[in-house]
Amino acid sequence: MDKQVSTIEVGDPLFFLILAVVVLYVSLPRLLPILVVGYKHLISPRELKKMLTDPNPPFLIDVRTPSETAEQDNRIEGAHIIPLD
Repeated sequence: MDKQVSTIEVGDPLFFLILAVVVLYVSLPRLLPILVVGYKHLISPRELKKMLTDPNPPFLIDVRTPSETAEQDNRIEGAHIIPLD
């Protein structure tokens, strides 16, 4: 009696379900604190400036493109530039 092995292809709905479960499983430890505690959506430039001068400043990531941060006036001192492009 031959056993037939079924395969899952990229276009199958089951593939996307499995992928979603894996992504959720991997992301949940990072998302759980945000879901439980919540977070501030926006802060003002004044609040950010104050936070950056604190003894323990936040780790700030600037995701703007290099052309957006090319001018000195557009840079945020202490920010780590990691463009999304």
